[in-house]
Amino acid sequence: MAFRPQFRLLDGQWCLEITPTYRFTRDGYELDRFHEERLKGIKQLEGNRAVLSCVLFWADYLKAKPNLFDQQGPPIRFGELLTFEAPVGISDKQWLSDDPEFGKEAAEQKDTLFLPDLDDSLNP
Repeated sequence: MAFRPQFRLLDGQWCLEITPTYRFTRDGYELDRFHEERLKGIKQLEGNRAVLSCVLFWADYLKAKPNLFDQQGPPIRFGELLTFEAPVGISDKQWLSDDPEFGKEAAEQKDTLFLPDLDDSLNP
């Protein structure tokens, strides 16, 4: 599990953009020769919940934790994830309706938005 970091200046505040991804290696450092194929395969398998879970994991991991032995603190500190309200959303059922792999699952799913409510994910 990994992420591609990108710092962005939003409304006068520096923010870290977390783009979840995976890094397949042969020894922990060098990319595996099948990295691209494996990355493509796992991205096809995972859904929005998996991506959201990765973002939540990295956000929590990067957040400063109290430490009795660290007098100075980290050189950079991360706070809570930024959230916002959007007046529209994307229905998974409609978005994936043309996908032949989606098939029966689409008929069984309720109309849900593309991204789940962050409050529900933070408090299961």
